[in-house]
Amino acid sequence: MQERAPELLNLVACGEAFDSSVGRAAKMCVDAGVSFLGKVPLDPQLCKAVEESRSCFSDSKCAASAPALKQIIEKLVAT
Repeated sequence: MQERAPELLNLVACGEAFDSSVGRAAKMCVDAGVSFLGKVPLDPQLCKAVEESRSCFSDSKCAASAPALKQIIEKLVAT
């Protein structure tokens, strides 16, 4: 990220932007008539993998998010 988008390094990320216990994303999908594919937990290791251009499935560092992503991918491929 430092090489390709250094201007983004000054931004602050907020991990509690949405109350995940409410289910607003699922309701939004119902209202829009589309399938809700699932939730991916906020995972700093996933963010780091993206910044380093590596797969979150290649090691166990993304243990919190990789299973959720895999389930969503499987749903997409099945449709």
